[in-house]
Amino acid sequence: MKTAIVTGANGFVGCRFVDKLADFGVAVTALDLPGTFSKPHSRENISFIEVDLRGSSPFLERITPGADVLFHLAWDGVQADLRDDYHLQLQNLGASLNVLEFACQKKVKKVIMQGTISEYIGSGEPVTGQNWPSPIEAYGAAKHAAFVLCKTFAEQMGLHFIWVTATSLYGPGRDDNNILSYAIKTYLKGEKPSFTHLEQMWDYLYIDDFLTALYLIGLYGQAGKNYPVASGEARSLKEYITAIRDIIDPTLPLGVGEKPYKSSKAEHAVFVIEELVKDTGFRPEYSFENGITKMIEYFKTVINEKLDGGLEYEEN
Repeated sequence: MKTAIVTGANGFVGCRFVDKLADFGVAVTALDLPGTFSKPHSRENISFIEVDLRGSSPFLERITPGADVLFHLAWDGVQADLRDDYHLQLQNLGASLNVLEFACQKKVKKVIMQGTISEYIGSGEPVTGQNWPSPIEAYGAAKHAAFVLCKTFAEQMGLHFIWVTATSLYGPGRDDNNILSYAIKTYLKGEKPSFTHLEQMWDYLYIDDFLTALYLIGLYGQAGKNYPVASGEARSLKEYITAIRDIIDPTLPLGVGEKPYKSSKAEHAVFVIEELVKDTGFRPEYSFENGITKMIEYFKTVINEKLDGGLEYEEN
């Protein structure tokens, strides 16, 4: 892999992935929305193009044909309060198809698109890459619709296309209303959080491990496959929260079992990653305890600005 294109290059995953590719000597063309790159990199092997992928594509003239891999990581509306914005989620489908058309025009050799556990969250089954879709919100439904549409388009056009079904990611720099951020911030304030019984089985993957998986898929991924990407080791949410509490202050009250579940059907995120391991040799390097310690340290460095006001979270 000598050349790559990355969409969503200023997102939580994208900005780190652009750096990782550059570290490996890959010449990267980074794409994101206008006004996104307020402090662009100064590295010689990274170039930046501001573009709204949902619209026309005059930016095509600025991209050299024949890139080895295009990583489509851009997706608007991943925040919990936007996941049921059907109009916004629908726009992402058009953007994804625009990316594939662009890949055809520019003779990109391989296209990798990022999916999500939300495509299968309602099934209660381990994610294998062959599951029947079971989204419970517009975000997951739109992601899976993108998978079906883009896979069909790619097969018709003869594109080397790969889908990556990602588990929940965590690490320094992720600060939204996910359960891990909520737990860290609440415990750092010395307060008791409020959780359900947290019996769901979940697989979290540290951001650096996900970047490694993406890179390896770029090198060795097989056309037409849907790779579940996770640690391969699920635990109950209660175990994760207990680990966070114990790292910060084991004397703090855990706060588990104080809220009712949102529904009677528990949501799980258990992944089978044998296909990924077989094809790419991927193995996660970070245990949850090691990774979450880095995330806790991140929040400690920004404690004054990040811990103001009330805290809430979305469990899944």
